[in-house]
Amino acid sequence: MKTLRTYWRVLLLAAHVVAGLTLTLGMAFFQRQGQPHPAPAVVQWWHRRLCRVLHLNLRIQGELPREAGFIVTNHISWMDIPVFGALGPMCFVSKWEVRGWPIMGWLATRAGTLYIRRGAGQTEGLKQEMVARLNQGNHVVLFPEGTTTDGSEVRPFFPRLFALAQETGVPLQPLALRYSQGGELSKAAPYVDDDLLLPSIIRILEQDGIDVDVVVTPALIPNGDHRKALANNARMAILSALQSLGGTGRTGSAQDKIASGQ
Repeated sequence: MKTLRTYWRVLLLAAHVVAGLTLTLGMAFFQRQGQPHPAPAVVQWWHRRLCRVLHLNLRIQGELPREAGFIVTNHISWMDIPVFGALGPMCFVSKWEVRGWPIMGWLATRAGTLYIRRGAGQTEGLKQEMVARLNQGNHVVLFPEGTTTDGSEVRPFFPRLFALAQETGVPLQPLALRYSQGGELSKAAPYVDDDLLLPSIIRILEQDGIDVDVVVTPALIPNGDHRKALANNARMAILSALQSLGGTGRTGSAQDKIASGQ
């Protein structure tokens, strides 16, 4: 019975992806290369529907600001994209490899995702593209850990992604993200190490459901703070929020525990 249910969910997911491809192809006539999606409400609907197909139970604490700004969050899975995409108009800054993913990479690109290469010396160009997205009313989502984790820790944030907020004074909105099942960290949700996309998708579809908690922490207003300080303050805010949900399992160094009041 569970196998039949999984097959049915695979069919639903395939149909939803086909719907996304059809909509994207139709919108392509109105969208210039490298520009955000011309109908962000459609993108948000698609992400919301994808979360339902994957049986993700989204639980949001707090409210995102209406004004466009930077969102910084811990990174656990490829599912982070539809989770945040379901919350409003978002522009994601992702690693270059995502662009090459079959189908999903093309959809992400057409939805306006920006890509960053390690050590490619593209910081200035990326900054200009992020400013353009902000001016168009999109939140710019950063994953400053630079990689995914299993949800039991929050790795140090790379400060260079905070440079634009430091220079412009645009608010930073830290969001804490946690996937759980039965009150414990989900073992099925993380997309880490040598995980492959297709097995990860099947693993998710086999689950009865996954709870996804998103906690909106107080915004950080850059007031001449060094980008390293901004990165550390954002990370501490996320750690504190995760501990309020029941902990991350391990928080990292002793300094993290002291800073979060343990």
